[in-house]
Amino acid sequence: GKAIYACVTYLLLGTFHSVVNVPYGALATVMTRDTEERTRLNAFRGVFGQVAGIVTGATVMPLITILGKGNNQNGYFYAAIVLTLIAMPMLLLTFKNCKEIVEPMKEERPTIKESLLASVKNKPLLLMLLCLLISLIAVFGRIGLVMYYAIYVVGRPDLIAVMFTTLSIAGVIGASCLPFIAKHFEKKTVLGGGNVVSGIGFIALYFTPVSNTTAIIAITFVACLSMGFSSMIFSMVGDCIDDYQVKTGTRADGAIYSFTSLTTKVVNAIVGSVSVAVLGAIGYVANQPQTPEVANSINMLVNLVPGIIYFVATIPLVFYTLSKAKANENTRILLERQGKSVTE
Repeated sequence: GKAIYACVTYLLLGTFHSVVNVPYGALATVMTRDTEERTRLNAFRGVFGQVAGIVTGATVMPLITILGKGNNQNGYFYAAIVLTLIAMPMLLLTFKNCKEIVEPMKEERPTIKESLLASVKNKPLLLMLLCLLISLIAVFGRIGLVMYYAIYVVGRPDLIAVMFTTLSIAGVIGASCLPFIAKHFEKKTVLGGGNVVSGIGFIALYFTPVSNTTAIIAITFVACLSMGFSSMIFSMVGDCIDDYQVKTGTRADGAIYSFTSLTTKVVNAIVGSVSVAVLGAIGYVANQPQTPEVANSINMLVNLVPGIIYFVATIPLVFYTLSKAKANENTRILLERQGKSVTE
């Protein structure tokens, strides 16, 4: 009975999270028509998302201990209530203060079928989502296995927290720099350049002596710094939505962001399962010293393979032709259709 209850409530949690998160993800696209302003909004979203991860990572377990008074079951329950009481006012503030200024005209409002077609027939969007899908394989695969690298390859379990904190801090700094970098380069160049830097960094980690922990942390920081550029994807989604609206007269923000969210969730689920299966396939034995061959294989899975995948993720961007100039032109056309000027 408890297992059924846990499954049902967890599924409900995931469902309602999507109900909130999909329109939240689409919000920046309809808050402004300015393509650079969308980049800034999504960069701020990325920064504070990473900051929230750092804060919760540092405070939730102590909160569980304090509130549970030795009973972790009660501690988790009360900690969840505290997080809910913090989150709900923030969601209500967002609802109250974020204004949608980009709305489709009545004749542009899509049916369900048209919304689905807007996702699968949008070539720039599909190329960008392919880039996202491939890079997420590297991200989720590496995150799921990095603790094994720290324990069995480097021999420093204490580095697990350091490496995850380094990843988060680097992500915050990278996302903070994104708006300034994006002013001078095409969006696909920034995203692709970030993938290349991450790829080089993780491949370099594979060849870094495990005894040199300072170099490991430094290279991890550099490799993860450019991962903060991934917020650019959501700004590019907005450009793809505008471009499809110009070509077809259909605007489907919600459906396209749902499709983007679905891509993320499917990759996360598959990669998480595959990572565990691969560990078993290479001969990993839990809580035992690993052979040099297994340790090297773990190093490959955590660093070399993700590094190569980041290079592969850059390939779809070569065929992505939606430039900033084209995005600005699309904005002008859409405004003219509504009888407005760019200054409005």
